[in-house]
Amino acid sequence: MQSILIGFSTYNDFVSEAICKITKSNVSHCFILVKDPLLGDIVFQAAQGGVGLTSLREFNKTHTIVTLLTPAIDISEAVRVKINDYVGKEYNYIGDLGILFHLFGLMFGKNWANVLSEKGHLFCSQMLVDVLDYAKYPNI
Repeated sequence: MQSILIGFSTYNDFVSEAICKITKSNVSHCFILVKDPLLGDIVFQAAQGGVGLTSLREFNKTHTIVTLLTPAIDISEAVRVKINDYVGKEYNYIGDLGILFHLFGLMFGKNWANVLSEKGHLFCSQMLVDVLDYAKYPNI
């Protein structure tokens, strides 16, 4: 039987360190881990280079997993649909700049919207929220 986990991680580079520092968090990346008896452990993620699938073994070469969470509801259908929709899409580099602008504003009590996000391009949290929203996850 297949199981699906929501993962949070970090990696050792300037971008990850900056994200952790600005957000005051010990994680800088989120992903979905599909544990399949036939295919093995597969990571579904939006990362530099685009949206794709990689083996957990390859993922662990560059990332440190901080935590894995079991979703409160079954999100397998949403993951299947969004893998088909998103694999091959471009990473949202411009949206990352917009997030930095938004976080900078929060430091001064301003809640500026991310106006730089590129339509059709994704970053990790966008992808995860889209999957959870499609699954009708509570409180999303």
